Amino acid sequence: MPKCHMKIATALIAAAASLAAAHAAPSAEPAREVLNRAMPSGFKPGFQTTQGGMVMEEWVPADETVDTWTQMITLQTFSGLAVAPNQMLQGWGDRMIGACPGLTHSNIVNGNANAYPTSMLFVSCPDNPQTHKPENIAARVIRGRDRLYMVQFAFRRPLDADDDARMRQFMASAILCDRTAPDHPCPAATR
Repeated sequence: MPKCHMKIATALIAAAASLAAAHAAPSAEPAREVLNRAMPSGFKPGFQTTQGGMVMEEWVPADETVDTWTQMITLQTFSGLAVAPNQMLQGWGDRMIGACPGLTHSNIVNGNANAYPTSMLFVSCPDNPQTHKPENIAARVIRGRDRLYMVQFAFRRPLDADDDARMRQFMASAILCDRTAPDHPCPAATR
């Protein structure tokens, strides 16, 4: 894993672990929720880890690695983390500001997707101090019943119109559903 992502992942894991310990809500039921997403063609799993109540997957284009990526999708699931999506993004955004001088960001946009609370944020780092390359990241956090889900799509280059469209399409596809709850329906293929 690249050093810049290791620092960010370590900070997220530490924050999530402390919050999860303070707000743990044990659940004996198996997971009914599913994070649906339309993974862009040509992406492969590059890295996966489980630490405490956090599971993280990083996906990269088939000809890239998690060290040499130009595009990366990160999926994280936090069990027992009782914070709102906008609180999670605020903390994540604050850590990104600390890691990247000159970072710009959108306002956090709050809403609902498939009747789940969601928040989104876009950040742009003009020159990541670790790589000396720009990074543009869209992040979405979804509050599930017992888990918090974070989806990120990052580009390590300035965004062009195609990149922006691809990022928006993927982020819109990242929807949480519940196989057993009619108020959070899953597509037929996911049930």
